Amino acid sequence: MNKIPSGKSWNASKLDLAKQLYNLRNYKSAYNLFKKLTSEIQENYTHDKGIEIYGTAIYYIVLCNLYGKDTEKNEVYTLSITNYLGQKQQYNDALKIYDILFFKAESDKIKSKAS
Repeated sequence: MNKIPSGKSWNASKLDLAKQLYNLRNYKSAYNLFKKLTSEIQENYTHDKGIEIYGTAIYYIVLCNLYGKDTEKNEVYTLSITNYLGQKQQYNDALKIYDILFFKAESDKIKSKAS
């Protein structure tokens, strides 16, 4: 029987696991877990802790897409994430991604859209 770890939600525990996988360079598994986590949280987006977990998961998804770490390198998708976050009024998370894109993207077109 699965139990929620003491003091942590399931989503927080999944986020910790995904970050561990990322740090162990198991990028594909981490990416899939981050994507699953964001899909689950979208349904409960108004909860403060959910928003925090969602923002962190999105950050790692951006890193995977921007650098192509065992995932398809996709700067356009990364830029589209900022549009989605803006629609959800998550401006701080969107600004962090714009900052990453401005300094790290290879495409000049993406960099100009991020500026």
